Amino acid sequence: MNIYLLRCPGDSLSLQSRPQLVLGYFFPPFGLAQLVLGERVKTNLPVLKGYKHTDEAKEKMVKRFENKMNHPLFGKHHNEKSKSLISKPGALNPMFGKTHSEDTKDLMRSKKKKYSNGVGLYDLDNKLIKRFDYASDLAKYLNVSKVTVSKYINKGLIYENKYYLKVNPIDE
Repeated sequence: MNIYLLRCPGDSLSLQSRPQLVLGYFFPPFGLAQLVLGERVKTNLPVLKGYKHTDEAKEKMVKRFENKMNHPLFGKHHNEKSKSLISKPGALNPMFGKTHSEDTKDLMRSKKKKYSNGVGLYDLDNKLIKRFDYASDLAKYLNVSKVTVSKYINKGLIYENKYYLKVNPIDE
């Protein structure tokens, strides 16, 4: 098979990105164009949305980075120029001059909740004493850390020989 790469007047593609573009059409899911060229070239090729990694691939990714020192960016730091490009200060930042409404903040809070139905303080007979929307609120109430609350919830331990800390059941 012969492939001819022609350049049209007004074409803004560089000589490096043209083979990338052609190979990208033939082998899009594998990124073989980058392997063939031996370098990364920025292109406007479509991203494969909805791609799901196999369980085997996920296991490999987890094993590769179990030791944090194996991570390719371990020990590396961004220089000031890179930080300034990443941060998008001032008017370049899409949220510049805007604030989230209280409704939006509540929505973000609810999506971030670990225990979607809240947590509760129960006596030893499993009767609800007090209900909390967040584990952090329960931690403040008991004057302990959030980690302690999570530990007691996850392990089902009795707190101070008086209470169970549990996830609230779903109301029906």
